[in-house]
Amino acid sequence: SASGKILAQGSAGSGPEVPANDILTELLDQLPINFPDPEGGDSPPKRAQRSPFWHLFMQESQRINLLMNEMRRTLLSLHDGLKGNLDLSESMILTHKNLM
Repeated sequence: SASGKILAQGSAGSGPEVPANDILTELLDQLPINFPDPEGGDSPPKRAQRSPFWHLFMQESQRINLLMNEMRRTLLSLHDGLKGNLDLSESMILTHKNLM
C-alpha cells in the first residue's frame, strides 16, 4: 500500500511520518485565520459608496480564503494519512515528498 511505502522509507521509530508531522503541524499553526466577510460586518459601505477597489478587495479576500481552506484541507488529509486514518492517495504521497 502507499502508506507502507512511505513508512518503509525510514527505520523503525524514526520514519518520515515524524518529520512530516512536525512540518504539517508547523504549517497548520502558521496558516492565518480566514479574512472576515466585510459584507457581513457591522457597517459595510452602502452599495452606492462601494468603489472598484472595494469590489477588488472582496474578490481577493474570497479567493485567499478559498486557498487557505484548501491548504488546511490538504495538510489535514495528509496528516490523517500519515497517522493511518486514511489511505494515502498519489496526490498525498506527492505532497509528502514535496514537504520533505
